[in-house]
Amino acid sequence: MFQVTERIIGSAVKVHRRLGPGLLESAYEVCLAHELERCGLAVVRQKAVPVIYDGIKLECGFRADLLVDGRIVVELKCKEQIHPVDEAQLLSHLRLLYLQVGLLINFHVVLLRDGIRRMVNNYREDDETAEDAENFRRERRGNFGVATSWNHYATGIVVSLWQHGKKSAGIRDTKNQREPFPRLEAQ
Repeated sequence: MFQVTERIIGSAVKVHRRLGPGLLESAYEVCLAHELERCGLAVVRQKAVPVIYDGIKLECGFRADLLVDGRIVVELKCKEQIHPVDEAQLLSHLRLLYLQVGLLINFHVVLLRDGIRRMVNNYREDDETAEDAENFRRERRGNFGVATSWNHYATGIVVSLWQHGKKSAGIRDTKNQREPFPRLEAQ
């Protein structure tokens, strides 16, 4: 799973380097989807996120920007800063789609690494919800019997990309590096 998120982040960096900040979210969505497909990843744009309440599947108009390989939700933003409601939106999409990992990418930054958040949906579900999740996975994956255990997760947690090792993602931390030569003060 982490290898796929690395490829998504690498593709997002490539798109951001070419286009820079300042465009609409839809432009980045189209370009990122194209770049991910070139990498051999399956991409669904504007994936409907149904709400299942009391056994009834409700189409409420919720949409995830990108669903990559049927298991990672990518939510794109183009705003000054990410707010807690943006994180809550991604966690809700993950919970409603019964998925574990998502990326929140804000393209309205100078350095894209400052706009990337990796989020993990960790929750405990009761037997009824587990049955709904299994039925949804069967419907979505064609009943291939994918063995996924959902009952060991506790609560939604934001996991920083940096906790998983910036070197493995190909990102350098330049904030904490010293300059190679000391600056000379003008006298």
